[in-house]
Amino acid sequence: MSKKRRILTVALSVAAVAALFCAAVFTVERMGMMNKPQPVVSVSDEPEAEPADAMDQQYNAAERDVTFTSSFRTMLVGDELTVYDAMKQHFVVERRNDPLTVSFPGKGYQNIDTVRDILYNAYDCFMNDYPEVYWVNYFQRTVTRNDQNLIDTATMDFRKQDPDLYDQAEKLFSNIDLAVERIKKSRRSESRYDTVRAAHDYICWNASYDWGIVNHDELRNFTYLAAPLFGVGNRGHRFVCSGYAEAFRVLCNRLDVPCMYVEGNYDFGAHAWNYVQMEDGQWYGMDVTWDDDDAGGSPRHTYFLTGNNSRGTDGKTYAEMHVPADFEHDGTYLFFLNDTKIYRVYPTLSDTMYERG
Repeated sequence: MSKKRRILTVALSVAAVAALFCAAVFTVERMGMMNKPQPVVSVSDEPEAEPADAMDQQYNAAERDVTFTSSFRTMLVGDELTVYDAMKQHFVVERRNDPLTVSFPGKGYQNIDTVRDILYNAYDCFMNDYPEVYWVNYFQRTVTRNDQNLIDTATMDFRKQDPDLYDQAEKLFSNIDLAVERIKKSRRSESRYDTVRAAHDYICWNASYDWGIVNHDELRNFTYLAAPLFGVGNRGHRFVCSGYAEAFRVLCNRLDVPCMYVEGNYDFGAHAWNYVQMEDGQWYGMDVTWDDDDAGGSPRHTYFLTGNNSRGTDGKTYAEMHVPADFEHDGTYLFFLNDTKIYRVYPTLSDTMYERG
């Protein structure tokens, strides 16, 4: 089983979308918020930008690399980076959940659709890079125009569905810090191999697959996330495959290991796993879910740093059992730019298992 892809979806009917994109407020879906004095993140000390008409044109014409490297941030351009960095400061550093106002450098944008794309793309990449920000589900956008009728600021008003979601955020971040310290102490060395193995084993020892969610629809949101491993929710340290993969991504982020969350399919349905980049520059497969004995035994390492041609317990190759989602075919796009969908590209996985030097 896998979670819903936390790619942004406009929370309105299709008929309303066209009209809404031309309005000053629109809603994007994910997971929730509360109210405090509104912060302002300004970048007014940046050099003056090109005239407003050129700002829109420059953004729409900017070249971007949509192949994952170390983070989704590397795929962003221009003011998308401004918004992404403001969200990181807001959520990860300051751990806030009130509205966020971002001021754009230069004279402003003419077209509200340009600002929509900037916010949309930055938000999506941030949420993919920081799955620990579990409480955010959607936001509403408002913009302000200056005396030249150009958009120079935008406010993202984040919402939450459950008042208890954000209340557990401090507990989550504290437990992530504790988990990272335990992993560092348990690893045999500071090599990337030993670090990745220690993170993999930590999850296997401390989590279990949540087989009971079939009859608990109201609890599924947590079990699709990394949050249960770090003490959030009421299901203990139990989640499904997407939770395993997200938890591994959270830990790798903190341990400075390039890691990507991947979702797709295997013989019996949807699944989620990870890709990890090692010191040799190659990417390798990681499936913590399938390596978890889940019966109290030691972690397995059958699907640890594997290659496409590596064979699993059933004799099938990793590539046969881990088919990434065809984003262009299933319509799940990473960027929406000037009415054009831009699809993400996965890094190329090594054909062979990682060999420790």
